[in-house]
Amino acid sequence: MLYLFAIRHGETPCNVEHRHTGWLNYPLTENGIAQAKRVGGYCRSLPFDRYYCSDIRRARDTFMHIFGTRENCIYTHLLRELNSGECAGKTFAECEELYGERYRYARRMMDFSSFGGEDMEDLFTRARSFLHELEQMPPDVRCVAAVSHGLILRGLYGVMSGVSPLKLPVIINNCGTIVYQLDDEGKWRLRAWNVQDISSQTDLIDEAFAKRK
Repeated sequence: MLYLFAIRHGETPCNVEHRHTGWLNYPLTENGIAQAKRVGGYCRSLPFDRYYCSDIRRARDTFMHIFGTRENCIYTHLLRELNSGECAGKTFAECEELYGERYRYARRMMDFSSFGGEDMEDLFTRARSFLHELEQMPPDVRCVAAVSHGLILRGLYGVMSGVSPLKLPVIINNCGTIVYQLDDEGKWRLRAWNVQDISSQTDLIDEAFAKRK
């Protein structure tokens, strides 16, 4: 049995300004820092067995404000956001004006390959690789924390369920937490979606950490 506590990064200037961020390294806003610290007020003391984080700055900064310095954290490209190519750094309105229907299709289908970015299959490939890594964990690894991005977190569930991320709930709020569970038969399932206060999930926390706190 393994539990994955997956947390979206805190708010960035791009979130506020409605810009595509993709793989660009933007910092957190003051509000984003506060969001991460609120999550850290509870999660930092939980005895996770492994830590993962996207190697993009906004996720790394969020991880630091939640968990502090963890020498055993693995920073990985597998948890990066969808690469939005030349749209990265531009507002949605700017992209609409510059690219018209090509952009509308890209945003609707989350397919930025025509802009030098990724499509959903690229994202799914990374999601599969990350889940496969977790599936190979030794049995004493029970609880894993990961800080990442909205679309890749939806992509993880898409791989688990076979449901397109485009059909999943659109919103994963900044510093929202999703909990996935891998059972003893190797099947993943969703246990919690976009939780804003993970401390409210007492039954799930007690189940996952089972007398280890």
